[in-house]
Amino acid sequence: CLLEQTFFTDESTVNPGIITNWNWNLGDGSTSLQQNPSLTYTQDSTYQVTLVVTATGGCTDTVTELIKVFPLPNAIVTAENVCFGEAVEFGDSSTVNDGEITQWDWEFGDGDGSSVQHPSHVYPNSQTYVYSVVVISDNGCQDATSGAVTIHPLPTSAFQMSATSSCFSPATVTLTNQSSGANQFEWNHDNGTIVTTFNSTANYDTVGQYNIQLLVTSQFGCQDSSTQLFEIFPTVVAQFENSEPTGCEPWSVDFINQSENGTSYNWDFYDGDGSAMENPTHTFENPGTYSVELIVEGLGGCGDTLVVPNLVSVWRNPAASFEYSNIP
Repeated sequence: CLLEQTFFTDESTVNPGIITNWNWNLGDGSTSLQQNPSLTYTQDSTYQVTLVVTATGGCTDTVTELIKVFPLPNAIVTAENVCFGEAVEFGDSSTVNDGEITQWDWEFGDGDGSSVQHPSHVYPNSQTYVYSVVVISDNGCQDATSGAVTIHPLPTSAFQMSATSSCFSPATVTLTNQSSGANQFEWNHDNGTIVTTFNSTANYDTVGQYNIQLLVTSQFGCQDSSTQLFEIFPTVVAQFENSEPTGCEPWSVDFINQSENGTSYNWDFYDGDGSAMENPTHTFENPGTYSVELIVEGLGGCGDTLVVPNLVSVWRNPAASFEYSNIP
């Protein structure tokens, strides 16, 4: 191969006698009187090499052979910087003037390698790696090159919400950015609103679940995203009607629950008794004035309380009695 040292070995013989002189013409204008010369050719070509040997008594012989010097390949490879977790695509565009390249020996710089022409490799850490490759032609000639590829770190997306849920709509939630390693920010409020400020405030008009996403991008184009759930639950309203609240002891009152969005109910009749029924009927045994409280609970821990003071009045029954005497 070109630029490799070529060794010429004399195998001339004479019997009887000995070879006393060697006269080499190495084909590129170089000559030598050594028995076994060597030469590094600087151009790939076919060279006519002639050896004239002289034996004892001055007898000579001449031999001529053609020497083929193959060109070296030209190793040309590329690799683009990527973000951590992405594969580096190594591209090979090496050339050789005679023959073809048939072998590639890659070293990726992390202890791993490959023998394919265009390998793909995922690096284990975010740092700069020095890679190398040796390309070999079908004539056994080779060239090597190396380069560096940087694996950029990913940014970290994180944010804090002022609340994770609301029992009322419209609702507003403040979003505080806690990301690192990023210089671009995109908030998706999951209600058709997208903003690119560092912090954000999201407004919601209707009951439902909203997946709030923060997509962050570093100066190298690397991205990370995080998502948190904000939920608006139906507003709970405690409300009831009742039958006639005033009567004589014992007095029974029917309570008709008219609450909105409730899932459980807790009544307190302020006489030491209560109920968990939706529409209870309660008998007030003793005379007195009683307030009534209704606690309503709904989804998401939402609730409402209604207290009607002095709603029920129970009067004491009179005790009928009389005396009599006989009239003579």
